[in-house]
Amino acid sequence: METKYKSACYFLSSSQILKINGWNFQDGFNVCDTKAEKAYRWLCYESMGRDVSGSSLENKDRVIQLCNMGAPDMRGECYFGAVRDFTNNTGTFEKSIDLCNSIPVDYTQKCYSAIFLDLGLYKTGQNYLAVCATMPEPYKTQCNQQVKY
Repeated sequence: METKYKSACYFLSSSQILKINGWNFQDGFNVCDTKAEKAYRWLCYESMGRDVSGSSLENKDRVIQLCNMGAPDMRGECYFGAVRDFTNNTGTFEKSIDLCNSIPVDYTQKCYSAIFLDLGLYKTGQNYLAVCATMPEPYKTQCNQQVKY
């Protein structure tokens, strides 16, 4: 496959992996770890996170359980994909912030980086700052520093 198509392919890879393996998430993470090209492994994990969120119907406890099946060095990518799915399903941030506040602390910054990304796509000015105000520190300060007008 041409390099220019690989990101799009890997971002959708988990849907096919899980379809083939009967929605076995542990096996799905193993496929990301052993079959994905090293440079795209992170994207395979983000894709898994998206499917973790969708299959759990945004149940944060289930998301945490499933993302924790992945390799520790890639779990942040799983949470990144899951929290983006939370946000993009509704265009709101309450559930996303709750998820980021509930996951293991080692992955919280990565999780909030997904919120910041989507926040910049959905909100500007005072609406942006209103979402920032609902975050705990240090993320509230980080968020305020990124406000878009």
